Order: sequence, then structure tokens, then C-alpha cells
Amino acid sequence: MTDDELRSLVEGLAISQAKTDQEIDKLVASQIKTDAQLAKTDAQLAKTDAQLAKTDTKLDKLAKMYGGVGNSQGAVAEEFYFNSLKANPVLNGIHFDSIDKNLTRNQNGLEDEFDILMVNGGNCKTPQLS
Repeated sequence: MTDDELRSLVEGLAISQAKTDQEIDKLVASQIKTDAQLAKTDAQLAKTDAQLAKTDTKLDKLAKMYGGVGNSQGAVAEEFYFNSLKANPVLNGIHFDSIDKNLTRNQNGLEDEFDILMVNGGNCKTPQLS
């Protein structure tokens, strides 16, 4: 290899190295920006987590306060139907002799509760639990 070829090769390598150094500098700057953005994102996520924890606490309090709403509505419905059927013990055109509410039966170790029990005739059997 001649001196001129060697000089040209070294010159080309120097130019390539300068370009590589510039690209590395750009990558470093980009990485610094990315790290800063990630730090901001982490901070925002921490705030979001804290807000979610507060919201969960409020929801838990509300659930405890109003958790029985479904049960209360069920109790209201049971009371409504019991009072309606007590006043007029007819259901689907069938007249019933008696009506009971919240009747608990225990048979063979199996216990169940009947919200409303309507009975016809004196020789009706006790409801069988299955």
C-alpha cells in the first residue's frame, strides 16, 4: 500500500469515526430525553396509583354503606308481595288458604328458608327439601 493510499484510508476512517461520534452523541442526547420522560411518567403513575387508592377506599366505604341496598330492595319486594297476597291470597287464579313468610325448614340435615309459602287445604304436605 502506498503512502497516499494509506493516508486516504486513514482520512476516510477519521471521517467515519467523526460521523459515528456524532451519531453516538445524538443517541446519548435521545437517551437522556427518554430517561427524563420516563421519570415524568413514573411520577404520574405514582400520582395515579395514589388517586386509585383513594377511590378504592371511597368505594369500599360506599359499598359498606349501601351494600345492603340489594338486600333491602329484596326485603321490600318480599314484604310487598306478602302483604298483597295476605290481603288477597289468589295467585294466577288459584285461591290459597294460608300464607306464611320466612319459613325455615330443616330436613335430613338440609336447611332452607322459604320467603313466602302459600298453602291450600288441610292435608297439604310440608315442602320437601331436595
